[in-house]
Amino acid sequence: MKTQPLRILCLRSGALGDFMVLLPALAALRSSNPGAVIHLATRPSYGELARACGLADEISSIDSAGWAEAFGADGFAPAERMRLASFDCVVNCLHDPDGVVAANLRAAVPGRLLNIPGRLGSTHAARHFMAPLLDAGLVSGRPQTFRLKIKPMPLPAGIGPLPFGPRAVALHPGSGSPVKNWPAGRYAALAAGLEQSREWRPFFIFGEADARIEEEIVRLAPEARRMGNLSLLHLAAVLGKCAAYVGNDSGVTHLAAGLGLKVTALFGPSDPEIWRPCGRSVRVIKARPDFGDLGVERVLKAVMSRA
Repeated sequence: MKTQPLRILCLRSGALGDFMVLLPALAALRSSNPGAVIHLATRPSYGELARACGLADEISSIDSAGWAEAFGADGFAPAERMRLASFDCVVNCLHDPDGVVAANLRAAVPGRLLNIPGRLGSTHAARHFMAPLLDAGLVSGRPQTFRLKIKPMPLPAGIGPLPFGPRAVALHPGSGSPVKNWPAGRYAALAAGLEQSREWRPFFIFGEADARIEEEIVRLAPEARRMGNLSLLHLAAVLGKCAAYVGNDSGVTHLAAGLGLKVTALFGPSDPEIWRPCGRSVRVIKARPDFGDLGVERVLKAVMSRA
């Protein structure tokens, strides 16, 4: 008689960086349970990325009406209880300060339930999610070095020639908060310095939420190469064709690190002890919260040393 594969549900929401720090744990969950079916309930673009990287088999939107019942006082309706009953294990990583989601899941999940606080403490973000999985026996052994492998995909139509290859360095001047951004004028000067060096071929990348910072870069460096309004999957595809990357404390920086690029991450108010990107070739430059002590020459030297 053929046995049914283990079915694992993982729930996670938040900003892109909040999702990216979960991926090392999700990768360990996959490698430790190779025959399992992993269902990821998250934001649609995050789910598509995880599926393209082989970390999820099924995805659903955490913003759908069904999952909204997790946050309600009445809990899950019968239809959602039936869906939850199809999982052997549920890993809840949602932000749940009042414990409402955890209580609703306990009442509805007949299988194993692991609640991992969505809000981070003082440990590194990736370790925050990995340690409970290790303690619960859901992942085994020492976690391997994290590396994302995305399936090949075509780039969006209309993209002009860009300097992809061993000298390509992507610059992403945005983040989820302006206070975490190294000044746009210094990014423009960095791009000019890298171009003049002939060691690197820089270009700017911008996601769907980067319209404001893109306008500023266009004003400051109108001749600079750039790609704008990229979906998360297309950002990943573009980064996968680069050798290096410079960015702030952002979800895109975590993505570049996970893809194995030579990452130079610029941290101002953020704590790298918690938010340092996971990757084989990550260099963090920690500055004052206002970036007042982080000039262009210091960053340029750091990037040039990795040519």
